[in-house]
Amino acid sequence: MALLLAARDRVLTLAEQRVLGPLIPQLTSTPIITSHDLPPLIAHNPTLALPIMTSLLSQPSIVTYLDVLKHLPPTLPTLDLLGRLLRDSTSITDIATGGRTTVADLVRTDVLGWFLHESMQWLDWAEEEERAGNISDDRFAKGVQNLCRFYNSLIKLNIVDLTDDADTAEMKHFTLRHSRFEDANALYRILAMSTTF
Repeated sequence: MALLLAARDRVLTLAEQRVLGPLIPQLTSTPIITSHDLPPLIAHNPTLALPIMTSLLSQPSIVTYLDVLKHLPPTLPTLDLLGRLLRDSTSITDIATGGRTTVADLVRTDVLGWFLHESMQWLDWAEEEERAGNISDDRFAKGVQNLCRFYNSLIKLNIVDLTDDADTAEMKHFTLRHSRFEDANALYRILAMSTTF
């Protein structure tokens, strides 16, 4: 349990991750991990975040964990986790119907659209902060690059339907607005080409 708590504050060593890995199902069956623990845990230990999230999403009270995923910033650890969750075929109970579904289907229907929207808002905020001189790092430029590459990978994996304007309209607007970045420009061309046919 101490390792799980330490995972919120620092990157665990490989040996510590190997010790913690087999214990994840037992540790997540009790309310040791709260929704407030997840963002720093994902940021510091993205490889552990996947089995932890999969296990938490198998629990009856998953709504709070889904909400955490919706509001994470578009950083590489977050995008890595979401990409892996969107390909996870672990069977879980559907919160809406009570039937069976997969982690991938649940994340695609309940998290992905909201996450993309929140990421775009987060990047708009980061751009405003950068222009105001409040931040001097490149989180805005890197965030745009990472989000566009993530969305492009969703297209390649057929997770996002290019023919559905509801899925792509906001991203088209975002990429056009930030087309001065190479990745945004390339993604906009892909999105624009898909609607011309």
